Amino acid sequence: MAKIIDFTLLDQRCNLLFGSKNPAKLAKLSIDNNTFAKIRADKNLELVLALIIPDYEVLMSEGEKLIAIKASNAPTRTKPSNYPEPFASRMVGREKHPLGDLFGITNFGVNLTRLAPMAISALRHAHTLQDEFVYILEGHPTLRTDEGCTQLCPGMCAGFKAGTGNGHHLINETKEDVLYLEIGDRTSSDSGSYPYDDLMANFENGLWRFVHKDGTPY
Repeated sequence: MAKIIDFTLLDQRCNLLFGSKNPAKLAKLSIDNNTFAKIRADKNLELVLALIIPDYEVLMSEGEKLIAIKASNAPTRTKPSNYPEPFASRMVGREKHPLGDLFGITNFGVNLTRLAPMAISALRHAHTLQDEFVYILEGHPTLRTDEGCTQLCPGMCAGFKAGTGNGHHLINETKEDVLYLEIGDRTSSDSGSYPYDDLMANFENGLWRFVHKDGTPY
């Protein structure tokens, strides 16, 4: 059950997102299914919803610091993909829930990611400086690397050392969703290569910048 100590902060957030509605009443009243579904559909409200509905199991301390949250209830990333078109559209069916960012972690990123059937984790890619790691929670994705295709299952993990040039990604070729944790560091001056696509990436000032392989921008 949720433990919310900072009711003042909760009141401010609810006023910002729900307008004139009294957050104290929202916290006490039972929210009907239609209202719940409407709010739940807006991914930007999920964290505030988590602070209102006890089942969301959010732990807050006094002030704005988040102590803990049920990972599946973390807000979905608002921007589905950093890729330029036509590559961004290929990420349909992928849903990322950033976890580390919620706690102010900056040295590495942690995402809880869900892949719908036939969705992919990313374009097949390799990093020069940033290591990556995945741990499968649900489903049976296919991992593609230079070694070929490897079927993964819940409880399995895989790591991708930077600088090897071995492009990798996950593909959900099944009829069920895949859920996994992905972890990667944020070493500056990293670059990404894409063996199957006309794309190169450079990590500059905390942002990815994409160009064609001949260096022209998108």
